[in-house]
Amino acid sequence: MQITVRDCLKLPIFSSAIIAAGSSGLDRCVETVTTAEIISESDEEFKKLVRPNELTISAFASIINNPELQVLTVRRSAAANGAGLVLFYVGIYLKEVSQELLDVANELNYPIIIIPPDSDVAYVDMISSVMELVMKEKLLDKTVKESTNDFVFAVLNNNQVQSDIIAKRLGICSNHLCGMCVFSSIFGSKVSHQVLALSKQFSRSLKDLGIDMITSVVDKKAVLLLFSDNKKDAIFTALEEEFKNFTDGVNHSKVIIFAYFSKAPKVSLSDIYFDFCNAIKYLPIIFPYRNGFDSFAVQFSLNCANIIKYHQEFFNDSRIYSLLDRFADEELLKTLSIYMLDSNMSSSTASKLLYVHTNTIIYRINKIKETLNLTLTDTSELISLCTALAVRRILKK
Repeated sequence: MQITVRDCLKLPIFSSAIIAAGSSGLDRCVETVTTAEIISESDEEFKKLVRPNELTISAFASIINNPELQVLTVRRSAAANGAGLVLFYVGIYLKEVSQELLDVANELNYPIIIIPPDSDVAYVDMISSVMELVMKEKLLDKTVKESTNDFVFAVLNNNQVQSDIIAKRLGICSNHLCGMCVFSSIFGSKVSHQVLALSKQFSRSLKDLGIDMITSVVDKKAVLLLFSDNKKDAIFTALEEEFKNFTDGVNHSKVIIFAYFSKAPKVSLSDIYFDFCNAIKYLPIIFPYRNGFDSFAVQFSLNCANIIKYHQEFFNDSRIYSLLDRFADEELLKTLSIYMLDSNMSSSTASKLLYVHTNTIIYRINKIKETLNLTLTDTSELISLCTALAVRRILKK
């Protein structure tokens, strides 16, 4: 949570304050406080001193007779994302606040707060009060963040007792845990800006669906635990649809996004996360044109990896693998791989990935079927073919 100008106005030190203008900007964030009495006319000098989210205290002592610079100061502060202006000693130094200054503040949603001259308030007291509020909130945020991280670690380590204890501390219900999303750089390298940006973008999309979440960075991955008290099928349909639409719109070959949704209460996510971590190095090899993956893709990848590691007989006994191994036309094999693994057997999708006409894909697939004596309709044949093609992709890497 961030401290805003509105929060500051609730402090006793602001009890006599008057909001003169910019009231629609009271939710501007406040991170620090400064005093500004010597105000430069130079834009460059001003930019060196100004800070974002800074609440400025001033009497405009050095520019009391320069209304143009007063207006320019407000414009420059608002442009720098300043929090607002607290004016002291109005009627003593600055005789009055001009209407033009108030109009500009209203236009820019930049709060101007006046402290009456008869108030027993000093600069130092206001600075101390505001900074104490800011620091308390930062400490609280840190505590919540640490608890959030601890909760995610407890869930992924299947520590039910610890996760329940932390959940109570955070005010959440473990029974509402309904899924997980993981954003990772390819091959599990360091957390990139793209990974964090995409996870935040997806978080905003889920909030629009009414999904709550807890996020943390674990093992160089951005992990989102999803919560919902809605047990209807509609919420899971919406989640799956949102995930599909989101990943279809991602065009970044170095990012992997994994999602798992469940209707069962208190789902155990530890094994699911562990499997994903083991599969992460195979997913981009088997599915080079995809960013988004589910549990089926993870288990399929691990199965292919295990075939390579433990089942040498697969290469000798698998009729389909033997056929592919003897097939000399690499262009046709590439078409078949993209058609089966990347296009869900869609000729139009495969044509876009290969930059050829749809009829060319249909011709090539028919030629492969005829040459290898495949029907591409039998379920067991399709599973064996996809597995053999995926194993070939891994081995080629």
